Amino acid sequence: MAHVTVAIASCGRKSLADTLASLDSQITPDGWQIDLVVADDSFDGSAAQLVSCSNLSWPVQVINVASRNVAVARNACLEVAEGEFIAFIDDDEIAGPHWISTFVQEAIKTNADCLFAPVEPRYAPGTPAWIVHLNPLFPEEVRTATQGNVIIGRTGNSLLRRSFLKRNKLRFDSSFGGGGEDLHFFALCRKYNAVMVTTDVAAVRETVAPHRTGLCYVLRACFSRGKGYARVMAMTGQEGFASGAGMALASFLKMLVCSVLACVALPLGQFRWVRFAGSAASNLGKVAYLVRGGEAGEAQ
Repeated sequence: MAHVTVAIASCGRKSLADTLASLDSQITPDGWQIDLVVADDSFDGSAAQLVSCSNLSWPVQVINVASRNVAVARNACLEVAEGEFIAFIDDDEIAGPHWISTFVQEAIKTNADCLFAPVEPRYAPGTPAWIVHLNPLFPEEVRTATQGNVIIGRTGNSLLRRSFLKRNKLRFDSSFGGGGEDLHFFALCRKYNAVMVTTDVAAVRETVAPHRTGLCYVLRACFSRGKGYARVMAMTGQEGFASGAGMALASFLKMLVCSVLACVALPLGQFRWVRFAGSAASNLGKVAYLVRGGEAGEAQ
């Protein structure tokens, strides 16, 4: 018998209705206890309204957060979650009918404290071919939760063991605001020797909104990803980021090289030059953070 709390931090996107419908269709073994926590991070209560219209067969608790800060919303879920396992899913993701049971059985089998599964993008008809081909919003480390041999984690499709979080008093850092909070959170989990595991058997699907498929959006996302990555590595003292000077120089040089390659590749087609432009934007984000010497008040 397992007790699972499914947690959703939602700003009230309409896609939450489809997420809830996919959760209500879950097939779980007899005797399992499933409940749902939704942190309503909208200012107008729209997430709560969508929940009230969903007619869920599970017990559901809605928490009014209204901070527009995903770290605050996720912490609100953690504060009230009672399950042995906490399964996080985003409000634009769709779970298959065996998502919960597969996730939990895999966590039990591997003794995982943090278990991650892929998020598979679904694009609308007419999405630019380069977006579909390159998947710049879903880089390899996001899809697999790994970077090289290191598991870095992503909250959007994850299962956490509540006893581990409670023992180590772990919460998301709300100072991150709009990005990087999960990278930082799971870096702390590594610091406390969490058993971190990836699996391919509990994937979810994410519908990518059309406004996220434009070049400007993608480059801004790459910039933010690089900035967040540098900040997390600096705060947690990893990969020589304690001073930041050497990495700032390396990132600056990479940015220059990728910028030049993007210009050279421009006549060869969008697939090639966008890849280099995204890498340049990511490294620019690292430089933007590192040359400032970190944000005031940040501590390791």
